[in-house]
Amino acid sequence: MDSIIKTWGRMDGLSPDLYYKSFEANDNVTSVVIPANEEYREIKTGAKPKKDVEIESESKDFKEKILASRYSNAIKQNIIKLYEKIQTEVFGASRIMEVLNCSNATATSYIKRLNNELEVIVPVEGMGKGKYKFSV
Repeated sequence: MDSIIKTWGRMDGLSPDLYYKSFEANDNVTSVVIPANEEYREIKTGAKPKKDVEIESESKDFKEKILASRYSNAIKQNIIKLYEKIQTEVFGASRIMEVLNCSNATATSYIKRLNNELEVIVPVEGMGKGKYKFSV
């Protein structure tokens, strides 16, 4: 007695290339599961990932906040440079010194501005004292 094995894909519009198909039990068939999700749809349709749009928007908001601050143009440009270089990294004074080619005292003053005055960085716990990340 032959039995029929049935396979099918999602029919919700997220996975247009998956379909329903029947196989005979004696057919030599390997089953493969393909996850059908938002990422698959983006790859398939060529849609731009939403994450990039969110990052661009956050970056624009950050820059606007810095440019509206009371600091000199040189300091504003240095803060924007820091953000563009560091973004999601955990950093401390030594990383700021590296990016801006400045002294430890200057790096510490940038941390104070970013943390206490502009409130655009937050301390990171568990990484040692003096480690921060951008909160935008």
